[in-house]
Amino acid sequence: MVKKLKKPIVQKKTVKLFRDVVKILSPPPKLTVSEWADTYRKLSAESSAEAGQWNTDRAPYQREILDAINNKETETIIIESSAQVGKTEIINNIIGYHIDYDPAPIMVLLPTVDLAKSYSKKRLALMIRDTPVLNDKVADAKSRDGDNTVLEKGFPGGYVVLVGANSPASLSSRPIRILLADEVDRYPLSAGDEGDPLSLAEKRTKTFFNKKKVYVSTPTDEDTSRIHKEYLKSTKEEWCLPCPYCGRYQPLKWGQIKFEDVTMECAYCHERATEYDWKNQKGKWISENPSASISKRGFHLNALASPWEHWETIIKEFKDAKKKGKDVLKTWINTYLGEPWADQDGEMA
Repeated sequence: MVKKLKKPIVQKKTVKLFRDVVKILSPPPKLTVSEWADTYRKLSAESSAEAGQWNTDRAPYQREILDAINNKETETIIIESSAQVGKTEIINNIIGYHIDYDPAPIMVLLPTVDLAKSYSKKRLALMIRDTPVLNDKVADAKSRDGDNTVLEKGFPGGYVVLVGANSPASLSSRPIRILLADEVDRYPLSAGDEGDPLSLAEKRTKTFFNKKKVYVSTPTDEDTSRIHKEYLKSTKEEWCLPCPYCGRYQPLKWGQIKFEDVTMECAYCHERATEYDWKNQKGKWISENPSASISKRGFHLNALASPWEHWETIIKEFKDAKKKGKDVLKTWINTYLGEPWADQDGEMA
């Protein structure tokens, strides 16, 4: 009888060694920005009512916006939105992804230097502190590391520089692959004597074939709104939900909201459904300008879609704004509907 030969222990150890080496040297799995955030991002107690692990499904409209960063054909992303839809966290997740997963030089452009400092201290620093994969790569601003200050964070393979649109010197000094421009409707028309701050920042990206530009803002006046003009030249995508009754997709529109029972009427079958029933449907982005190039994607969001705003409160705020006059109503339209203000010929509902 022939005995089976046992594999030598040395051979087993060699195989295990090679497996370990391959595991170490293998590239990390390809992650999109939303997948990175769902895996690694932590929300801070000081800046979020829902501290802990990030979950994109909490506000599912954010997924497509975040993952547009990973589309090689998309260079510019426009977000024209109301307040309270999570647009700052979209910016945070893009920064975190590029610090940890795809290092690059990043510029965050805010209306003023003071706002840049505030964002750095109250949002960016907290994300870095509470997200373990980031705090190992970015030194604390209080350390003696010269690469890390309130307005600049160095990390292996790149840096984040935070600048004000009112500071011309900071807009023309370095190459940038990722430009994140927040609240663009509040930028000055000119950075000192240098010209349009957004154009100056854009020029910093020209040397990169894989550059990404993200413009975010609540709109202001229709005639002067930067974000609205950019949105009109984009794919013009609206977050749409299917009617709980007929299943036809449509955006959540203020004109279809019924005050008396706090419902929205379907544009097609005219049935009314509650906020819960509408928001419980699976949404998708639908382009109003499908012939536009995917290189410039535009997303519009209003507060009716937000998980942090409730229709009853929005209706109450509208009634209060209407009583207080034109200026307050204008602010309500900008910050709740995410629409630019145009003088109204007739009365709103």
